[in-house]
Amino acid sequence: MRKKLIVISALLIVLVGGCFSAKKETKELQAVFRSLSPNEIAVLETFFRTLLSESQGGYVLYGNKPSCIEGFANREEGGLFLAKWLHIFTIKLKEGALLWQKLDLNKYCKNYAIIVYDKPVDEWRHFLLVNKRELLRVIESNLSLFQYVLGPKVTPSDLLAQLVNSNGNFDSVINYDRVLTGILLGYGTQNSLHGTRLENISLSASMPTFGFQSLEEESSWLQKDHFVSIEKSETEVPMLPWFGCCQSKET
Repeated sequence: MRKKLIVISALLIVLVGGCFSAKKETKELQAVFRSLSPNEIAVLETFFRTLLSESQGGYVLYGNKPSCIEGFANREEGGLFLAKWLHIFTIKLKEGALLWQKLDLNKYCKNYAIIVYDKPVDEWRHFLLVNKRELLRVIESNLSLFQYVLGPKVTPSDLLAQLVNSNGNFDSVINYDRVLTGILLGYGTQNSLHGTRLENISLSASMPTFGFQSLEEESSWLQKDHFVSIEKSETEVPMLPWFGCCQSKET
């Protein structure tokens, strides 16, 4: 168990690498680790192992993916409706995320955060793993799009503050916009626009966009250049983020 404590301590120090605001907070965090029960240590170790090996969380913690959304059933009986592997996966995430929230570990981290949203969505509670620096960067570089959807007063820092507020909800903060969702998850601007347009055509009746005579013509043109990211993956680990792509330098 001591070995697991050392591993967790090392992982979290790497996770917030260079992001402690003071040596005092480093010592406080180490004191929190030492106060954990064997079960709590095991829960956190399993939580991060799952995030890194079975989720897209590693791209946030060790790469430049701005954020990653995961979730778990709001009620235990919700797991009865899930496939066995998915139920086990979400339970491991649930216990770790709720323990992270209970211990209030975000206060020790400057550039990263794990936000557990209090309000369930369709019987699910979501949590957001955030690389704040990268999230601010993608919002800033796409600020016109964010202001078009959310209003001209929105700023990168204000939007970040709303997204990391546990009283909120990721989707409602960005007005349920699929393009903004894709950008915040790091899929790229063109991929987000491309994939969203395909989804919108399939989900609702609308007029064809510029240059197309019909929705069928537009859909056919979009699908010709469309594929799913994991189709390009040569390995299963690490898990490549799953999203719709178009052939481009961005992809």
